[in-house]
Parts: sequence; structure tokens; C-alpha cells
Amino acid sequence: MSPPSAPAPVRSATHLVLIPSYNPGRKVFETVQGARQQWDPVWVVVDGSDDGTADALQAMARTIPGCMS
Repeated sequence: MSPPSAPAPVRSATHLVLIPSYNPGRKVFETVQGARQQWDPVWVVVDGSDDGTADALQAMARTIPGCMS
């Protein structure tokens, strides 16, 4: 017997998850993935980060529907 599949994230037309970010390192990617399992859309606001995560978040946003950075 296969394990049950996870429910699809709730898609909202009126609300979103907003994740503020300043030099968060790898933790922000775990946070986005966890949020995306529960909710859609998820936006990440990068506020002047200079640790390289802004570019990686942009790449992630291009590959995941409902994820904006």
C-alpha cells in the first residue's frame, strides 16, 4: 500500500503568505517549501540581501507556480 499523497496547497484569490528576508541563507528555501506545501501563493520579499539568496530565490520563483520573489 502506498502512502497517502499530501493535499494540494490552498489556492487563495485574496490572501498570500509573505516571507520577509534579509540574508537568510539556506533556511529561506526550507521555509518557502514548507509554506508552499500548505498555501498558494507564497511571496518572498528580499530586503537588500547581499548573501546571494536573492538570485537563488528568483530562480526558484521561475520554476514554482505561485511563488514570487
